[in-house]
Amino acid sequence: HPVDEVHKGIPDARYFSTDKNPIQKALWVEYKHMSELPVRDTTKVKPSWSSDLQRITLTAFARAGDNCRAVLFYGQNERVDTMLVFIFKTVDEWTNGVPVSEVRKRSMSIQSYIALLNKMFTGDEK
Repeated sequence: HPVDEVHKGIPDARYFSTDKNPIQKALWVEYKHMSELPVRDTTKVKPSWSSDLQRITLTAFARAGDNCRAVLFYGQNERVDTMLVFIFKTVDEWTNGVPVSEVRKRSMSIQSYIALLNKMFTGDEK
């Protein structure tokens, strides 16, 4: 059924700005989880897509000019506050992968990720 196929490809979240920060374009995000990063610094990390349709849809939205990201949470999820977040910023990054060394360098805490979203979409620093 076509509706089901389209639904399976829609990214997990779409964030909209508030009136206080009207210049920020909406953002589509596909969330992924990985227990731990590969050991080798040169190994490339890519999102594990549930279906090709997820990757194709996010890529199509990005090429159409929408802000799009794939966001990877990694670490043991017994304690969510200790997990780290990595943002795949471009089609190239989520398609071809990013070396583990770069993932570690650009990772942030979940709290920092939430603060980043707040700053982008509400204009608040909190």
